[in-house]
Amino acid sequence: NQDPYGDGWLIKVKIFDLSELDNLLSPKEYRRLLE
Repeated sequence: NQDPYGDGWLIKVKIFDLSELDNLLSPKEYRRLLE
């Protein structure tokens, strides 16, 4: 979790409803949420 963009980790996601993608946060929005 220290370097997800460098060392990274992988997940497999199966999307059933593509409209749910509209509700995802961008990296910038997620960082703001954590502040």
